[in-house]
Amino acid sequence: MKNRYKLSYSLSVLEIAKAHKVIKEYSKNEVIKPYGVFSWFRKLCLIGFGFACFFALLIIFDLTVKIDEGSDILIRMKNMGYIVFILLGASFLILISVDELEKFVMKKNDNKERDDQNRLNNLKLNRFYIENAHKDGSSKIFWTFIKKTSRKNEFIFIQSHNNEYIVIPNRVLPSEEEIQQLYTFIQSQIEYHAQRKK
Repeated sequence: MKNRYKLSYSLSVLEIAKAHKVIKEYSKNEVIKPYGVFSWFRKLCLIGFGFACFFALLIIFDLTVKIDEGSDILIRMKNMGYIVFILLGASFLILISVDELEKFVMKKNDNKERDDQNRLNNLKLNRFYIENAHKDGSSKIFWTFIKKTSRKNEFIFIQSHNNEYIVIPNRVLPSEEEIQQLYTFIQSQIEYHAQRKK
């Protein structure tokens, strides 16, 4: 097994979005966990709000369908019901189409962003520290400040004690065996320096 690694890579926006989902999942479980009761109440309120909107729409739909053309106020309510349904449908279609368009553009630009020299990360890992150098500057993190590492989807995540992450895509190494060697190296360095710290 190697004692040092040098990796150069650029993360595309699509890769950043995928990694962010995983990081968000970790931070929910680790950082926000003690405040779970509050997020549970928030979810309960959102569910209640959703039911209220659903029943309001049912009432508007019922009024729109069943109203006779008797009085002016009922005709106005019926027209307002049509407007509400048209606005809701248009908003829903726009929301779906914008989301799909964003995914399409991210996939289209993925290869170009991976080769972008302006966003290039030069990552050096050795037995003492991790150095992350890029266009705007560099940072050095000693292994004693690394909390843990994990491997999920196509990434290796290195988490520091202040919950900052270094994300290494699997594609920077040519084979699964080398990816596993790097992951094992990171784990062994975290364990070794954690034992020395005690």
